[in-house]
Amino acid sequence: MTTRTETRPHAPDDCPPIVLKGGIRAAARALNIGERKLYRLAKRGQVPFCVRIGSQYVIPMAAFLRWQETAGGHMPNDGHKAA
Repeated sequence: MTTRTETRPHAPDDCPPIVLKGGIRAAARALNIGERKLYRLAKRGQVPFCVRIGSQYVIPMAAFLRWQETAGGHMPNDGHKAA
């Protein structure tokens, strides 16, 4: 009997992550805002670092870090009052 092994390329341990692990939840935590607010803003296209793939939002790490550096972490107002 022959066992087939699948080889996949993998990044070295010192390679930075490509996407923010935890997605919207992690980004909301890093920005100190509510997860629901970030989803609303992303759905409206007001979050330049979010990319929608199917029904999921993916956050490329480089875009998120670049946005934090240039925008200073300022989120637009989504029209909802804070609770």
